Amino acid sequence: MTARMKRLLPAILVVLLLVAALMLIHAWRKLSELEGEVAQLRAEHPKPLPKQSSRKAVAAADTPGTTTGVAQQPAEPAQEKDHKNAANDMLMGAGAKEIASRSAARLTLLRDRLKLRPEQMAELEKAAAARSAALLAAFERIRNNKARPPDMGLFMDWSLGRFDLPVKPLLDAEQVEQFAGLEAAQRTSRIEGLVNIEMLELQGQPALHLTPEQKDQVFAALSGVNAAEDALGEAYYADDGRFADRIDDSLNRRREALQSVLDAAQWQSYGAVLDEDRALIMRMFGGDKAAK
Repeated sequence: MTARMKRLLPAILVVLLLVAALMLIHAWRKLSELEGEVAQLRAEHPKPLPKQSSRKAVAAADTPGTTTGVAQQPAEPAQEKDHKNAANDMLMGAGAKEIASRSAARLTLLRDRLKLRPEQMAELEKAAAARSAALLAAFERIRNNKARPPDMGLFMDWSLGRFDLPVKPLLDAEQVEQFAGLEAAQRTSRIEGLVNIEMLELQGQPALHLTPEQKDQVFAALSGVNAAEDALGEAYYADDGRFADRIDDSLNRRREALQSVLDAAQWQSYGAVLDEDRALIMRMFGGDKAAK
């Protein structure tokens, strides 16, 4: 894995929800340093697989003369192996077991908070199965460098501990009122978590050195940006040929929001960070691949 890739990896965790691309990319870049802190910002956090041991196994399997008891397969190209290792780090080992656990937790929460009836639960369980299948398929595409813009949306939801289901159309009037309160509380928590992750990202940039006053101003500015983007919904991730434009709009909103807060040197550093963010997002979720 190249030094440049290692530096960029933690970034993908901070890509904006509805284009919080900035957050995804830098949190990935700093994953090894911030993993514990990021865990505190999520209501749910999948347990990482033992990455070191699994990588040793891969190395042993590819080492000439190593006996593993299994017929040796042709060595995987180094670039492809680097991408798969990066993708596995990014997904934190998420697989069928982890997805099933999150699905069950969401169904239980909705059932208990909204007092769902058996027929309502039956419909939600069907939706949960479809959602689980979509997540598994998206994660496989990410691991194999075949991800597209909608996969970024699914990954963002996963990274933030979400497992959204189409519950509202199934509810009666009283349940709709209860769900509105639950939904509002979760949205507030989600936006606050996104901003906190982005703040960690900015504070991890040596050239920025935010003052206490700047931290307060940046937090307020990014709260507004994230709240507006959160309202866009899944349409942001549509594979409609305009994904890159939406990414550019999102990054520009951040530039504009922080322009009056950062000094000239900080502004230059921040701009370089956003440029790297855009390049990585396009490479991971469709830009570069679409041009090939």
